[in-house]
Amino acid sequence: QFPCRFPLKVVGSAADGFRERVVTLVREHAPGLKDEDIRETPSRSGRFISVTVIIDADSQAQLDVIYLTLKADPMVSVLL
Repeated sequence: QFPCRFPLKVVGSAADGFRERVVTLVREHAPGLKDEDIRETPSRSGRFISVTVIIDADSQAQLDVIYLTLKADPMVSVLL
């Protein structure tokens, strides 16, 4: 059911700028993303980081575009 709050979890290398890159890509298609809806969690080893964002999704088409955009980025390893 749309509109709805929808979480996206994006995992990638703990390289400088990963969080910012994820947020930039998501905000291209969900400009209402708020800073308080962004959470960052490092892996135990410190090699990876997961960035969870909760967006206000308007449609399945919007989610599809966000998923395709994130999957196409070389910094992204896993998208849930």
